[in-house]
Amino acid sequence: MLERPEGGTVSEQQLREFDRQLERHGMGPNRIMMFTAHQMGTCRMGADPRNSVTGGHSEVHGVKGLFVCDGSIFPSASGVNPMLSIMGLAHMASQYIKTSM
Repeated sequence: MLERPEGGTVSEQQLREFDRQLERHGMGPNRIMMFTAHQMGTCRMGADPRNSVTGGHSEVHGVKGLFVCDGSIFPSASGVNPMLSIMGLAHMASQYIKTSM
């Protein structure tokens, strides 16, 4: 296990030793399958509270001051990396929060 030095900087030698330890445990390049998922559509944004959780500014219907600012406000899963869209929606919501609170 690679111990984090007190100063926070890992030397080249420590990094190489860590790589060797990983390889000894069978964790070399392309030997591990990893998966991540963005949960989307669980707090949909929309005008109608009957079929959406938040309004157009990401504020939860009927709960003043509660905002959802992540991928869950999408109408459904996009099928592509949503990072920039999430950042844009969060920025839009934060600008609204700054001016309305």
